[in-house]
Amino acid sequence: MKSAFGRFLVLVILLSTMGIAYAAPEITANLTASPTSFSGKCPALIKFSGTISVSAPGKIQYKFIRSDGANAPVQTLEFDKPGIRTVNTTWTLGGPGLPVYEGWEAIQVVYPQQVTSNKAGFKVECSEKKPDLGMYGFLKIGKHKKLVKWNETITLTPDDAFLVSNGKPAFDLYYSYREYAGVAVPGPFKNKIFFNGSLVSQQTNLSTGPQEIKNVHTQAYLGPEDGKIQIKVDADNEVSESREDNNFHFYVNVKFKGFSPAGSRPDLVIEDIALGKDCTVMVKVRNVGSGMVPDEVWTIHKPESSAVYLAVNGKGWGGSTIWRFDSTKQLQNPGGTAVYRSTLKVPKGAVISARIDHTNQVAESNETNNVKTKKLYCKK
Repeated sequence: MKSAFGRFLVLVILLSTMGIAYAAPEITANLTASPTSFSGKCPALIKFSGTISVSAPGKIQYKFIRSDGANAPVQTLEFDKPGIRTVNTTWTLGGPGLPVYEGWEAIQVVYPQQVTSNKAGFKVECSEKKPDLGMYGFLKIGKHKKLVKWNETITLTPDDAFLVSNGKPAFDLYYSYREYAGVAVPGPFKNKIFFNGSLVSQQTNLSTGPQEIKNVHTQAYLGPEDGKIQIKVDADNEVSESREDNNFHFYVNVKFKGFSPAGSRPDLVIEDIALGKDCTVMVKVRNVGSGMVPDEVWTIHKPESSAVYLAVNGKGWGGSTIWRFDSTKQLQNPGGTAVYRSTLKVPKGAVISARIDHTNQVAESNETNNVKTKKLYCKK
């Protein structure tokens, strides 16, 4: 069985022998350059991407031609039906002997007819200019993105933290860095954030375009002692820069308000057990420690989550997790209290025992004072 091209060729020969003219296939070509303008360290690599389209099946032969007079080898495409094919090539140029060059490349179809595409123009400017990376002058801290500028002081409270674990708060940090010299840095390089000289966050595999501004969101534990946040761009000097002295200049002063002292722990106790008007048991819990109850008590939900557990006359009844009966975190800060209102009814009298954190999920300053027992009478 003949191919579509073979059948087309037989038809052309037959028409020619009969003295009948035939219409030549329509051929078009197009080419684009990327980048069209290059500035930086040479040699530069210019990539060309193009298309050749035909209106009938057949063999097409083409080559790339350039503004410097060079001719690439002839290449062949077989079209078994009308359509479009993509073609690609590259040109590497520029250096000490050719610091600036403006030129073009094009597609030239040489068979079955001569067709030339548009000239895909480009410009190369070779420069040994080095990049310059640095902070872009601001930092936003906390859930509410409090803005603080270089060398300013900010006060942070527990409301700004997204997590407090054993008194140590974690915060969202938002900042921007920039390339100032107009030279792309494909990377990778690292940025590091320090608090009082200790590394608290690191961003890796960073890059930037010429004079491009990049935004970064990260998270870090800070404090609760007052101190200084410092951000260093290209912290390990992985990029050779025109200036190496301006990567570590950004810092802000931080004060903390409402946080527990470092190393302090909470202490949960059952302060009271009582009956409500409908004779249901109510339990009042207090944090008598000097530390904050960690956020994980409210954010991590699992069967063994910290809870109040009740027993009636020595027999276990059940209870409720802290994150359910204290959804507003009244217990979190030292001195905080919360009330668990159970559905347990005491119709006459009973001995009620209440235990807080019976699964030992919270690291407390005193682990021996979590139980209270009381005999209750319903007065209805």
